[in-house]
Amino acid sequence: MNALASTKLTATDSAILRHIARYRLTVREVVARLPEFCRGTTAEIDVRLQRLEKSGFIATTWLYAERKCFILTPKGAIRVRGSVTDRCAQAPFSEATKIRRFAALTFCCSTSTRRQRLTAAELAEQVTGVNGSDADTPYYISLDEAPTRVGFLRVDLGGHGRWDRILAKCQQDVRDHANDPNWSPWIVSNRFEVTLVTALPQKAERLQRELSQQEHPPPIPVRITAIPELLYLIAPPPA
Repeated sequence: MNALASTKLTATDSAILRHIARYRLTVREVVARLPEFCRGTTAEIDVRLQRLEKSGFIATTWLYAERKCFILTPKGAIRVRGSVTDRCAQAPFSEATKIRRFAALTFCCSTSTRRQRLTAAELAEQVTGVNGSDADTPYYISLDEAPTRVGFLRVDLGGHGRWDRILAKCQQDVRDHANDPNWSPWIVSNRFEVTLVTALPQKAERLQRELSQQEHPPPIPVRITAIPELLYLIAPPPA
């Protein structure tokens, strides 16, 4: 019997499992940024992840060629949530799902601004009247702003695709939230934003320029940001 299977998980072990449960996948570089590892070495992090994997709480899968990520196993999901009914630990998942999850992980956890993806239950608690039943809610909360700001994350899955289509989807996101009375208190108090994530910096610049040139500015702030690593998932190089 291995070490973790026969003993209780440490606080750090549990923090890693909760982190993976929130984002559905993670990578070592993000684990290293967790508060529990602020002074840990790369070797210590690797040992910790290897022990969790050997004990059956997490597993590795391919993020893209030559880069792996960590996901919860059903055993890990039961340890964190008490069940696997939300499918969070089931794999494989679709490429589109993988892209959206990695985009949310990177946007929330790999920049100088601290953000956190909202779980379905947390979304329902934050915004009265909003149904938080989706296991992959596209909402996040900023941890460095006062008052608290909530955002909706739209991920561009098109790579080199037409910029106007993803902009139209983002504009529809703005309209949908602006027309939903449940979001009115957040919008009126300037505590809600829409973020569009795309892989190419050039595309992000084009989208931002097009948005700024519109005759009527959107009623909700729109942030456009590029995550270049997404390109390896959206348009992997030929073998």
